[in-house]
Amino acid sequence: MIINTVFLLIAVLFDSRYRKIPNEISYTLFITNVAWVLAVNNISVKMIIEIIKWVFIIFILLNLIIKGYKMGGGDIKLILALTPYLKSKTIILCFFILTIALAKTILFAVKEEGIKTTFERIKTEILGLEIYKALDKKYTHNNGALIIFVSFLLTKII
Repeated sequence: MIINTVFLLIAVLFDSRYRKIPNEISYTLFITNVAWVLAVNNISVKMIIEIIKWVFIIFILLNLIIKGYKMGGGDIKLILALTPYLKSKTIILCFFILTIALAKTILFAVKEEGIKTTFERIKTEILGLEIYKALDKKYTHNNGALIIFVSFLLTKII
């Protein structure tokens, strides 16, 4: 968990400053997590298949999510880099990411437009599952790495 936390903090710094997460961070974290999982669980074909299965499942899940939420490629690679370590708990991680991002988006919109206007806009789009479309793009930009970091910590607590 310490290695993941360090890599995530580095990603937060890059994402905050440059609004980009370097591939080197995500790829190194992925390789480190795969190596750690294989070392701890004894290298086996079954474990390799388990890792591939969860990376594939999370990749499909993220592709469904990004249709309604503006998530950058660096954010997606960072989540996929955590998948070998978290496996099925990555789904919980994605839930926390979406919850935190949505709450932040709504809070910023309420601050700018007021609660009534914000929720009227959300109500008009909610049936189409396009909640982020209802809110202007200025509210939906999130520091993805920070949200992933907080979500990762919450996932490890559970």
